[in-house]
Amino acid sequence: MRALRKAPNERYDSAKSMGDDIRRYLAGDPLEAGPESTLYRIKKSIRKHKGAFAATAIIVLLLLVGIVGTSTGWSSARRQAAIAVEEKDRAEAVKDFVTTMLASVDPEISGVMDKELMKLVLAEASDKVDIAFKDRPLLEAKLRVTIGNTYKSLGNYALAKEQLSEALQLAKQSEKTNSLFFAECLNDTGLVLQALGEFDTAKQMFEESVFIRSREVGEFHQSTLNSIGNIGGLASARGDLDEAEKVYRKNLKLSIQHLGEIDQQTITATNNLAALLSEIGRFEEAEPLFTQSLAARRKHLTDLHPLTLASASNLATWYQRMGRYEESEKLMREAYEGRLQVLGEAHTETLTSMANLGGLLDYMKKHEEANVYLVAALEGQEKRMGPDAVNTCMAATNLGVNLYHLGDVEGATVHLQRAFDGFMQSLGPTHSYTLSLMNSLAVMYEQSGKIDEAIAYYKQSLETQRAILDPRHPTILETAHNFGITLMDLKRYEEAERYLLEALAGWQTLQHQNEQLTLPYIVDLYIAWEKPETAAKYRAMLSAEKGSSAE
Repeated sequence: MRALRKAPNERYDSAKSMGDDIRRYLAGDPLEAGPESTLYRIKKSIRKHKGAFAATAIIVLLLLVGIVGTSTGWSSARRQAAIAVEEKDRAEAVKDFVTTMLASVDPEISGVMDKELMKLVLAEASDKVDIAFKDRPLLEAKLRVTIGNTYKSLGNYALAKEQLSEALQLAKQSEKTNSLFFAECLNDTGLVLQALGEFDTAKQMFEESVFIRSREVGEFHQSTLNSIGNIGGLASARGDLDEAEKVYRKNLKLSIQHLGEIDQQTITATNNLAALLSEIGRFEEAEPLFTQSLAARRKHLTDLHPLTLASASNLATWYQRMGRYEESEKLMREAYEGRLQVLGEAHTETLTSMANLGGLLDYMKKHEEANVYLVAALEGQEKRMGPDAVNTCMAATNLGVNLYHLGDVEGATVHLQRAFDGFMQSLGPTHSYTLSLMNSLAVMYEQSGKIDEAIAYYKQSLETQRAILDPRHPTILETAHNFGITLMDLKRYEEAERYLLEALAGWQTLQHQNEQLTLPYIVDLYIAWEKPETAAKYRAMLSAEKGSSAE
């Protein structure tokens, strides 16, 4: 096997070349590498097998016999020493080969390959790696990192945590001589723990990874900047948006200066900052960054690469917030269908895209179609991530709003209260997800006749939202809109006027379609308040807006 040849210039020139040969093997096509090793003959002997057996058989055979068997018939001390060197080289070679083969299971590399085959390959490797490398902890750790990261890419965070945690413990044994690998383990494990909601431990791991990488390769190295970016991502996930913005801006500036604008780290930093700016309501700043990162990923990766699909999903969400629903739907469907093809229907990112698409369709008044997506998304996230995970609570939120639009107020309240309790526990009261849900719950309680509870939610929600979000943020405007309608129904016209006009002014500043949703209520307010002249003024404004939209 070419991967095992001793001369470096005779080996594969890249991991991609080796991955291509693996795919040729599985397809039964001639290999680029010639038959010069025992490993090649082993693979050739199972060529007649197809699919999962062939893929897993290669890995199992490599792990079980790839690093043994070279000492038969040798007796002298010199030969024993040579054997030790050869077995070390063989172990490294087998580790490199299996690592490449396992990495090819990652959706970023494998694309639309059979996901069940991928899982079988990983399961077989997980069961055998400790046996094959029981006396070589560093080699075992490196393989476990590959297995763990591939599980993460497949959306199985529980198994990813298991493999990466084991790798981290093994890497500690070689921390002094292999500190960069230890930093890699810390960084990768931190990402999985963040996905599982274990924020405090994840932060410690990111910070230690930054410290080690800064010491070993410098603070401007790509790996160091990657870990710094992860600290920003964690701050954003926890709802600390000011801190996240500081980290993201610094990270992007350093990435451009030291890596260049087309480096993948720079493109990721651009996308991350755009997502944060959109989250806090600074939409004009976010749009060019979103379009820039998506264009760069389409150019330098592929349209179906998971990172490209993530950028498409982020820009689609921005379009939705700006009321550009047709553009949003086009990109959301692209992201969902791409993730379905590349990651599979059970992947948490696919399920998130499904929930996002359902939420958008519900917003566009396509309630029945939306319900199909939202029910499936919630069931999938519960099964994949558990009932209390952030992604599950987000799916429950979207379904709750949809049920309200379908007239099921009781069912809507159950799902929204469940999601709110989950967000309060995992993210806290000031996170944007929690605040948005307070608005929805207020509507539900009002519909159920619990007016005092509804007003309390509205006031608490607006107070907290105004403290952390841009004044024009859609979440604030939606809350003000809903609260104004509630106050109007209670004949508290002066208070209702303040909130409805606040919502209208915000929509107009954003040039948002929701302006047409708020205007009719303002007209109704002034009619009920017996101010016909003012009502006529806003009715004329509404007619002008409708005429402009028709054009």
